[in-house]
Amino acid sequence: MQNKRAAFTLIETVVVLCIVSVVGLSGQQLLPSKSADAWVTFEQQFDLAYEKARQRQLYMGQAFAVIAQGDAVFVDNQRVPLPAGWLARYRMVECRRHYVKPATIMIWHADRPKPVRLVFQFGGGTYELQT
Repeated sequence: MQNKRAAFTLIETVVVLCIVSVVGLSGQQLLPSKSADAWVTFEQQFDLAYEKARQRQLYMGQAFAVIAQGDAVFVDNQRVPLPAGWLARYRMVECRRHYVKPATIMIWHADRPKPVRLVFQFGGGTYELQT
């Protein structure tokens, strides 16, 4: 006597494989992209370096500078690398004891028409990263 469920087992296998592949592909799309992770890392490193320089400035009373050049931003001579493929035009922002000169650092990528802007507001040293 032959097994009559052989074809049904094949159909079950195909259905299960389809479900698993749909779940697997949708799961990959939910993960954050590497470029988003790279920007989060840059923001954290820049914020840490900037706050460290501001604290040193308040304690020592010396001015510092934020310099954007090539593939990095330098905060008080501490290098903060930009994400891969991004470049900044040369720009220096002076941060004195009681105020910060207003300025905008433009960060460009070849595949993106609009730049990311690092905007420093006049006054207490507030900055914003505009994407």
